[in-house]
Formats: sequence, C-alpha cells, structure tokens
Amino acid sequence: MVLGVLCGLAVAPAVGGSVKVALVVAGLGLAVLGLLDDLRSIAVGTRLVLQGVVAGLTLPWVLHGLTGATAWEGLCVAVVLVWLVGYVNAFNFMDGINGIAVGQVLVAGVAWFAIGHWQHVGPLATAGPIVAGAAVGFLPYNFPVARVFLGDVGSYFLGAMLAVLAVEGVRAGLAPEAVLAPLSLYLVDTASTLVRRMVHGERWFEAHRDHTYQRLVRHGMSHTVVTVLATTTMAVTSLLGMGTVRAGVAERILLDTGIALTLALYLALPTVLARRSPSPAAG
Repeated sequence: MVLGVLCGLAVAPAVGGSVKVALVVAGLGLAVLGLLDDLRSIAVGTRLVLQGVVAGLTLPWVLHGLTGATAWEGLCVAVVLVWLVGYVNAFNFMDGINGIAVGQVLVAGVAWFAIGHWQHVGPLATAGPIVAGAAVGFLPYNFPVARVFLGDVGSYFLGAMLAVLAVEGVRAGLAPEAVLAPLSLYLVDTASTLVRRMVHGERWFEAHRDHTYQRLVRHGMSHTVVTVLATTTMAVTSLLGMGTVRAGVAERILLDTGIALTLALYLALPTVLARRSPSPAAG
C-alpha cells in the first residue's frame, strides 16, 4: 500500500507541490518509524517523540503559505502538530480487526474525492481515489480472512496520508465537518476509550482491548460484522458531513446533530448488548 500510494502521487499533477511533499515526508517518515517499531519495539515515550519530530518536519509544507499574526501562526502549528501525531496513533489503535482499517481508508478516500470534485479542491479529488484504490487492492488480503496485516508501517503511513489530507481540506476552506466526518468514528472511539481508561485509573498508553469495536467482538460479533457496522457508520457520518458544505446555519446544525447521534449510537452499542446479555447466574 505504501508503494502503491506513492506511485499514484508521483503521477498526480493535481496534487500540488507543497501538498505532495507533505504527504511524502509525513508518510515515508512515519512508515520508516513504524517499520522500526515492527522489527524491534520502540518504547512509548521514544515513539511519541519521534512521531513529533516527523510531524514537525512536515509542518513547513503542510502549512505552506500560512499568514497572520504570530500568535495565530503559533496556534496553527501547535494544533496541526497534535493533530498529525494524534490521528496517526488513533489509526494505529483502531487497526485491530480484519478489514476495519481498509474501511476507514476507503470511506475517507471516496468521500474526499466526491467533496474535492464538487468543490474543486484538486488534492482531495485526486489523492482521495489514490488512497481508496490502495485500500481496494489490499482488501482481499485482509478481509474477511486476514492473510496480510498492515503492521505499524502500514497503519502509520495511511494515518499520515489521511491526517495531512484532512488539514489540506480544512485549509482549502471546506466545512470542517465535511472533511472530518469520514474520520470521526476513529476519533471518538479512540478518545472515549482513552478517557474511560484514565478515569478508571488504568495505564492508557499500554496495549488494551477496550475500544468500542473490540468490546463488540467480545460480545460475540464476528470481525466481519463489526467491520461492516463500523464502515457503515463511517459512510453515514460522511454523507451527513458532505451535506454541510453548502448548508445554511440551521441545516448545518441539524446535520451536525445527526453526525453526533450516529456516533453516540455506535459508542453505546456495547453497553446495550451487555444489558441484553443474560447474567452468569441467569445462564
């Protein structure tokens, strides 16, 4: 997938110079870091620092042409730096069952292609199909039966691709909901899981199986069913997000509410299943 996406970007003139460099620097830099982590595990703290370094090296191209007051530029740098590192890790955390990462890349790529083509944002309209095509090519090897896995090298790379493209979409003036809606399930699943673990006094940075999708599997759902459920949820939120591009204030609030409710239903599903399951005593 790394080679496929890079070859696609190399022959894609619609992906501008600064965006292309940002994608390559972030993608390759984090892919190399992921490969090292696959071959010999890197400590959590060291890994975060190295991810921050790669993200920092990407900033001159991700934020190319940024103007404004010094405080505004500093805020943008901080937000984008946290975003790049945060989403790459969220993507890695969520790559835990067959096909779910492919679903994320496919939905985001198709949604951004549609929005980019509609609103004349060349990088999204071109890079969206490239990452979606890589996902389609990988799909038979990873779903429904996984014979090949992304590993950290693949998940870091794809997470970097989506994170950089999301920044480009927002900087192009698209409604933030339209750009972020395809990624929203990964974000809320990861964020809610980390918050829940911290509230319970658990070591949030250690490996665990507490994500919503993992809890659904523990409740008896197959990888296939959970992946289809998660991908469908992503598609629904993406369609709602697309509606915000030219919506008025009232319509936009309604669509945002729909996105929030869709995600809330997804997060609540493990609790609903737990309440419906018979207790050990009753069983």
